[in-house]
This record gives sequence, C-alpha cells and structure tokens, in this order.
Amino acid sequence: MSHAGWLQKRSAESFHNSESHGSSVINRYCVLCGPFLLDFIDKVSLISGHAPKREAEVIGVAPWDENNIKNVKMFIVMTKFGGPIVCTTLDTSNRDEWMASIQQVLSSTIGPLLEELEVVWSESLAKKQQQQHQQQQNFVMDPPQPLESDTCQRTGAPFGITLSRYNCVSCGDACCYEACSQEITLVQYGFESPKRICDDCYLAQLLLLHTKVIYFILFPNSYPLP
Repeated sequence: MSHAGWLQKRSAESFHNSESHGSSVINRYCVLCGPFLLDFIDKVSLISGHAPKREAEVIGVAPWDENNIKNVKMFIVMTKFGGPIVCTTLDTSNRDEWMASIQQVLSSTIGPLLEELEVVWSESLAKKQQQQHQQQQNFVMDPPQPLESDTCQRTGAPFGITLSRYNCVSCGDACCYEACSQEITLVQYGFESPKRICDDCYLAQLLLLHTKVIYFILFPNSYPLP
C-alpha cells in the first residue's frame, strides 16, 4: 500500500459543468496500490475486505491549475481508461503526499517502460537510417570514363604546354580550364565533396538542384529524389 486517505473526486468534465458540481462530487476512502487507485466507501469497507467501488490505473498526476487559479488542495489524476479525475484533499500537505506517492509509483512502473520504448525507438531509427542509406546507395551510378582528346571539346583549342587538359567528372569530356572551372557535389556518382565539371554540366546540375528544391516543397512526404 503506497498511500491511503480521504479524497473528494469528480471527473474533469463535470468540474467544468457548474450545474453538476454538487451531484458529481463523491467522497471516497482511496488507496494507492501500485499504479492502481482503489475507491472504497469508507475505511471500514477496506478493513472488512469489501470490493472497491472503483479501480483505475493511474498514468499521470499534476497539480490543479484551472484558468491560472491555483487551488493548493487539488490535483488531477490521469487514468488509463476513465480519463482525468480532479481530486481534493484535506490540506496542502496531504495533497503533496498524494502526488509524491503517485509520482514515485509511476517512476518505478512507467519509467522502465519508457526507457525500453526509447531503446526500441533508437533501434528503429538506426534501422530506418540504414535502409535510407542503402536506398541512396542503390541510386549511385558509376562516373563516366575520362575521354582522351588533343583539343578542348568545348572551345576546340589544342592542349599543350600553355593549355592544360581537364576532364569533366560529370560527362568525362576533355576541356580546357576556361570551360571546366566549376565545382559541384555529384551525389549521383557517390561523391560527397565538390568535383570539377564543365560549364554545360554545371548548368545541368543547377537545374537538377532547383528541381529537387521544388519537388520537396510540393511533395514533402514523397519518396526523395536521388
């Protein structure tokens, strides 16, 4: 037995109905047995072994603060199936004892469950991230092979001592520095760092990037583009 004593109880719904305030209030000798709150007509019924009038599984507790008007003798209990219940105690210290007892019970019963759920959630998140990474890997393509050429395939200028050759990582074409000076990340080829590409491919990549942005804005819950 965690705690026991008299409580005035009413449902939170009836508390807001001024016409039912008097009729909805019940006085019960309550016993907190683990996470279960048992209601008896009086202490004699408990001692005599009578069945409780009500049994509710408690899943939360909080001080009562309705419309910013605090009542130091009241607290609210959240139950698993019956909804919230407003409880009134004899004095402030008695309310604090009830709340402390309920919180202690919840920390020993719900606490381990929340820790277990956190572990399950973490494992599920890690698995989902792994699946997403694998899906992204499935979209990775092999970059094109660098093409051999004696002249720039954009300007036609011949390569030599004064004109170096660069191969566009995106299309593989041989280009001079003027035509292949841009750098961008090519995720479709599995590159996470910027790579040198030609001006034509750079414009194409910018178009693809803008398309992705528009796609994610219009369809945020759709399957991501590579």
